[in-house]
Amino acid sequence: MAFLIKKQNSNYWCAGWKDENGNGVLQDHKQAFKWCTKAAEQGDYESQSGLGAMYERGVGVLQDQTRAHVWYSLAGADGNEIGIENRDSLAKKLTSDQIAEAEKMAREMVAANPKLIGE
Repeated sequence: MAFLIKKQNSNYWCAGWKDENGNGVLQDHKQAFKWCTKAAEQGDYESQSGLGAMYERGVGVLQDQTRAHVWYSLAGADGNEIGIENRDSLAKKLTSDQIAEAEKMAREMVAANPKLIGE
């Protein structure tokens, strides 16, 4: 799987998963993770959901289900249905302690960077 990286209005964002062959997409997952993170930190919910998927699958970053839940939650904070669906699906595989940790991390991240939600 690969991510498509686009530049729009001087902001980078991750447009989402593309086909297995990577047709027309950047194949450097570490670079995709870098730019998705930058966009996600600016409140782009598509990039937040993409970052959640990268953490969930271990693409471009070490697999981390708790962090995946965090990013899916942030994507869903403004009602983004994909973020909500991904978070809820992943939550079925996590322990209550992992979910509590993810919720705590999300609250702390938003307190430190309010731009994460509300764009």
